[in-house]
Amino acid sequence: MTNSFAIAGDEKSLAICLEIKDRQGEAASLGSLGNAYLFLEDYKLAIAYYAKSLAICLEIKYPIGEVASLNNLGNAYRQLQETELAIQKYQGCLEIATPETMPPESFTAGYNLGNIALIKGDWQLALKGYEPAIKAVEQLRKGSTTDDRRQKIIAEAISVYANAVQCYINLKQYDKAVETADGSRSRHLADLFASKNLYPQGEIPPEVEEY
Repeated sequence: MTNSFAIAGDEKSLAICLEIKDRQGEAASLGSLGNAYLFLEDYKLAIAYYAKSLAICLEIKYPIGEVASLNNLGNAYRQLQETELAIQKYQGCLEIATPETMPPESFTAGYNLGNIALIKGDWQLALKGYEPAIKAVEQLRKGSTTDDRRQKIIAEAISVYANAVQCYINLKQYDKAVETADGSRSRHLADLFASKNLYPQGEIPPEVEEY
């Protein structure tokens, strides 16, 4: 029932955007409809809405919308087990969203590409996702102003570092594996100690006790 209301709301929003000729709003509404049908596991209909959203974003030159639509398409194709199409969409995201220009979007696309390639056993392709994702994490960390946000970034990145290390090992690039593992470990520890109120009650987090 809740999702039905959401779809009705998105359809109403879409109608309004069409009436007032709000192209960005139209693309956003189509994307929201795609998300609703993805949740309902109607993947083909979700893809149809995402494709319409992407077409508008391309037409009005709206990069953030393009990236969102491509990532959504990748997710939908992945659910349909159309792996190659999913990979193409995630790669398309990374062509637009670089770690420097769109770090959150670059991290998400890199994470998704890395994971789907890892399952496929394509270590080189997985690294084409994980490497920009790691660079994006570094950019996000620099811009982080709160300890909670900093730790959220680190927590999300842990699996990316670990998977990248495994890919390097599988490719016998042991120097890169060690470099990535050491980098992840030292950055995590540095972030833990960066708190403004560093363990005022003498309560040391378990993450720090490991080091």
